[in-house]
Amino acid sequence: MHINCRRPISTKISKKISDIQLLLTRLSVDILAVTEIWLNDISASTLKISDYTFVYRYRETAAGYGGVGFFIKHTVSFQLHDLCPSNASHVTFDSLFISIS
Repeated sequence: MHINCRRPISTKISKKISDIQLLLTRLSVDILAVTEIWLNDISASTLKISDYTFVYRYRETAAGYGGVGFFIKHTVSFQLHDLCPSNASHVTFDSLFISIS
């Protein structure tokens, strides 16, 4: 299996969704990791890119900064893993784990 992955530098992803869509199309990326997404459940639900699933974890702070996510091509089988307890609130880092098969 060949998987093509990338991780661009991003901040406030909702303002860069057209750039991300272009990147995914031009580079034929299977998985794109993004950081500093600055989203919550409401704003994340509006991020739609054809042929990709967006999985994410946002930082639960009042400021709304931080957060990480993956755009995963629909042809890639993956499983999301919650390795951090739900009561663990990290203020210094964000993490999201997937396994692919």
